[in-house]
Amino acid sequence: MRLGVLIAVDAEAAAIRDDEFFHWKPDSRGSLRSEIYPLSFMQTGVGKVYAARAAAILAGDCDLLCTLGTAAGLSDEKIGQLFLCGDFFEHDMDASPLGFAPGVTPFDIRTEAIMHTLGDNARSLVHLALSTAGLSAEDASLASGDQFLAGRSKAHAVRRAFGAQLLDMESAAVAKIALLEKRQAFALRWVSDSADRSSPTDWATHVRRSAEVFRVLLRTLAPMLQQAKL
Repeated sequence: MRLGVLIAVDAEAAAIRDDEFFHWKPDSRGSLRSEIYPLSFMQTGVGKVYAARAAAILAGDCDLLCTLGTAAGLSDEKIGQLFLCGDFFEHDMDASPLGFAPGVTPFDIRTEAIMHTLGDNARSLVHLALSTAGLSAEDASLASGDQFLAGRSKAHAVRRAFGAQLLDMESAAVAKIALLEKRQAFALRWVSDSADRSSPTDWATHVRRSAEVFRVLLRTLAPMLQQAKL
């Protein structure tokens, strides 16, 4: 099984990209491939379009896609808490004047807002890697949109509309590509802020802490991939 890892920005990606443990080798489309493990990596850029492009590239030969990074908590999630997400929503997809429910893409074959993209075997593998690395993550659902929300009223509106616990700007786009390409996908998200007025400062403070957590986890997960099956 090959895993494709997607990370949005350099502050989140550098710890993994620069770690010689993975023996990265660049390919022609901007991704890195491990010369030792069945693992690919791509720094995507911020937002759903860049994330979707990277996901489409990695889905060419990866069975499982993963976004690593920070997220805002939409309820009582604590800063520094880690979550494993396999259920996703696009909170900024709204064609309700045309009669479609919020989160549903108009005229798509999918008629539900929620995207389920993680099977039991892959979920168990990730939890095993987490525990082996001395980490733990609760399962959660995540909403994505091309907005950095820094106001509680908007955050509460997303929570009410979709029931999501977390908020980011990329993961639902990756999930959407995974469904189209018949791949599985998950997100591991480290809570950096609470989608309120302090969010810009909180995110900048905590992003590098999360990057080290993900580096430790991926070092543990990479050797497990060689024998893993979805």
